[in-house]
Amino acid sequence: MQFTLTDTQIEIKENATKLLKENIDLLNTIKQVDNNCRLDEKIWKLISEQGWIALDVPEQDGGLGFSRTDSAILYEVVGYYMPIVPIFSSGVVFKNLILNSQKEIKDKVLQTIITGEKIGTFAVYENNDYEINTKNL
Repeated sequence: MQFTLTDTQIEIKENATKLLKENIDLLNTIKQVDNNCRLDEKIWKLISEQGWIALDVPEQDGGLGFSRTDSAILYEVVGYYMPIVPIFSSGVVFKNLILNSQKEIKDKVLQTIITGEKIGTFAVYENNDYEINTKNL
């Protein structure tokens, strides 16, 4: 069992740390939260352009084909800086719901999610009657 990071994982961690450190001012983030900011568009665009949302998506689905462990290392760094972006709701949970959905839904929605063009979220219904709402996608 391996307990050390690979060279690729070290590079992911170092590059993400450097990029976020250079682009996120923690005091400014606190002010944004105080002002009820829901999305830091500059940081969301930066994350999207870096391909971070697509990191663990298989290449045949338009992603970069890295492992979930690689993504976990990346998300650990993102969590340290706590940018105001939907990385968990859209970039992890919603993306994986779509990856495991019917082909027609995946083909319609996945690319817009992994490029950051659209933001997805999820909800839990309290009964057994549910459907995937793709009207606005």
